[in-house]
Amino acid sequence: MPTISEVIKDDYARIKDAYRRIVNLSHEDGETNNFIWSLACYLLAEELLVTPTIKERVVKGSKTEERFCRDFMSIIEKLQRLQAFDQIDEESFMASLSAIWVDLEPHMEEVSTCLLKLEKTFTKSDSEALAAKYLEVQRQMGIRYADNGATSRQSITTILETPLDNHRTELLAKPV
Repeated sequence: MPTISEVIKDDYARIKDAYRRIVNLSHEDGETNNFIWSLACYLLAEELLVTPTIKERVVKGSKTEERFCRDFMSIIEKLQRLQAFDQIDEESFMASLSAIWVDLEPHMEEVSTCLLKLEKTFTKSDSEALAAKYLEVQRQMGIRYADNGATSRQSITTILETPLDNHRTELLAKPV
């Protein structure tokens, strides 16, 4: 069974690969949906399971929780804008995609650093148990709804519009 760090490392590789495919190879709707879907599933599983665990065991009241929350909201909002773009307007589409990456890359680095610290507070079985929960959340979100087996735009929109709980919303209201 993989640890939580291993599972998230795999997610990062999948997200980076989807991003590179769009940038280097294809701006097709399916590739974009794959990137948006992969990133949205990662962000929501992180928000539901990883961030609270990091907060409880690693950061304990630091500014990191607020930064994670702001990163989450910023990236989700940018994903929503990216999804709304007509890919024929390649310049706007690519600018929107780059804006996501500007937020996402440092976020992934910070989460990776926190995960190293988190793993030190866990037994191997604790880490595997969190990884199993994380994978189950993603599995539930990863159910395909379109007739052709691809992720539908409506499914992606639903995931991107999932509200934060009240505590996280209050954090966003605080001045920076």
